[in-house]
Amino acid sequence: MSHRLLTRRRMLGSTATVVGGALVWGGLRSRRAHADTTSIEDIKRIVYVNFDGGWDTLMSLDPRDHNDFGDPAGSIYTGYEILAANDADTNTLMNSGDGSGLIQPAGSNIAFGPAIGTLADRYADLCVVRGMDMGTVTHEVGRRYALTGKFPSGLNANGSDIGTVVAGQAPDASPLPNLVVGGVETYNSGFDPKASGVVVTAASDLGFVLKAVNAQYALDAESQSALAAYVDSVDCLSDQLDSDGKVAAYRASWDKSQVLMDGSLFTHFDFKPNPPAGSTLDALYQTFGITNLNQDLAGPKGQGLIAAQAITEDIAQAVSIQPSPRMDHHSEDWEDLHLPGQRDGFEVVAALIDWLESRPHPKGGSYFDHTIIVCTSDFARTPTVNVRKGRDHHLASSCLVTGGGIAGNRVIGATTDDTYGVQPVDLQTGLVDPNGHLLRPSDVHATIYEALGLSYDHLDNQSPKVIEAMLA
Repeated sequence: MSHRLLTRRRMLGSTATVVGGALVWGGLRSRRAHADTTSIEDIKRIVYVNFDGGWDTLMSLDPRDHNDFGDPAGSIYTGYEILAANDADTNTLMNSGDGSGLIQPAGSNIAFGPAIGTLADRYADLCVVRGMDMGTVTHEVGRRYALTGKFPSGLNANGSDIGTVVAGQAPDASPLPNLVVGGVETYNSGFDPKASGVVVTAASDLGFVLKAVNAQYALDAESQSALAAYVDSVDCLSDQLDSDGKVAAYRASWDKSQVLMDGSLFTHFDFKPNPPAGSTLDALYQTFGITNLNQDLAGPKGQGLIAAQAITEDIAQAVSIQPSPRMDHHSEDWEDLHLPGQRDGFEVVAALIDWLESRPHPKGGSYFDHTIIVCTSDFARTPTVNVRKGRDHHLASSCLVTGGGIAGNRVIGATTDDTYGVQPVDLQTGLVDPNGHLLRPSDVHATIYEALGLSYDHLDNQSPKVIEAMLA
């Protein structure tokens, strides 16, 4: 890692600043310079992708060669031949290749499992972290640890989700700083209320949030002016009532609601059928493979469309999506549902990368160069199949990170070949090192914030380490 980056991180650690309860963007510019601007063009974005329920990483990010690990009685069993019986693509992969079940394009340093789909073709942009110690096999704990980078207090989230932290750098810079789609949890602990997630289930919900208020329900100008004056008024009573931040949150939401109510933002999410050939919407549909609009909008692709538009139309700084169904497959449903559930999610990520790369950014490069995408799950699943023909919960998970500032075509860490367990890693090289560091979600979060130019001081009590090998 360059001396420039190391020096910058020391500078950020010593000059971390809190403005209005929110972290201030640093980047390659000084924090003072960025504190004076709220231009969305100057701010990097994040898309957080949650694979709900605990994913089987043998199928995707941390696979094994079926020729070596194809024994059902082994301590690691791929189960690829079972998957091939239920999935045409895996069947083709197993019968037309070397029987390994692995997908590794020419030039790729990363071997993927059969659930990765076409995302494997973007290997040059991808960084895969393996052998990440989740510290739990409880869904609520693992999910919230991956989301916040801080180990929960009991089952309760400890701190803010990654989208809120990124939106908190300049919560006035975009109309919807933190957009949360599809059931992803969101938490705000100490950041400006404007950075809190606006939660929708699918594209259809955005109409309720963004369409203009019906004229018959709108306030007249005099009433609107009086209400605005009331909201802006500050007195002792409002301060007394704000002990838990509800008054401040209301005032913040009032400001944002004025932007949302005029209806102009909804035009970017008005996903109509049969758009004109060559239009932006037509290109978007082609990128995401939209074939049945109503069905696709209600599924993973619909969440991808929202993320694509929110980022490239400068509507949001952070978008969280959950493009995979709950994958807690302990029984026979593992054979039928787990692989297509993962693949659907990864296909959305692949399309999102393509779209971001195709859209030029005002500051140069593409929107992909100014955005980080991170994919996580609650934890991994056991490397063996249980008596119910499914897989149970496992500590050693993986994650996928890509985008501006992240090294591509790189694998960080590994799991063992006997128990699929965690291994310590040299943070500089990303290679397994007996004297190295056991990777945790807090380390991945710290590294992402480093790539974004943000402080990670809020990850207190975690002692996070920046994984230098992840950084471009």
